[in-house]
Amino acid sequence: MVRTKNQIRGSKSKGAQMEYSVADSLRPIFPDILVTKQLGFVSQYDLVSKDSMIVIECKKHKGFSWNELMKYFIKLEEVAPEKYKAFVIFKSNHQPCLVMYRHKISREIVVSLFYDVFELDFIKHVGKKKVITE
Repeated sequence: MVRTKNQIRGSKSKGAQMEYSVADSLRPIFPDILVTKQLGFVSQYDLVSKDSMIVIECKKHKGFSWNELMKYFIKLEEVAPEKYKAFVIFKSNHQPCLVMYRHKISREIVVSLFYDVFELDFIKHVGKKKVITE
């Protein structure tokens, strides 16, 4: 199935919205968190906090398979700077925001609710809309 330009534009918009929502949600505990696009170059992850040494990949789709999520997570661990902790934060339609990460002690890959991992509510980014005045 071939996607139209509008479908591709829509999916990119959803992805960007998700990146900014995650950054807004995590800013209280990671004040230096940045959407990597803002750094002026493209990296292989969406968000970074250099002070806290974390990298985050954000995904928002209609649905996910476990294999798909594992591929994202393993790739993120491979491209993350040394000693950085990797998180894949994802959301499916009408589902809560979830986080995939590697447990500190057991080293197992875990999926938990956003709130359970960060003790913060996931908030939706409110973009800046152009206001037309007459």
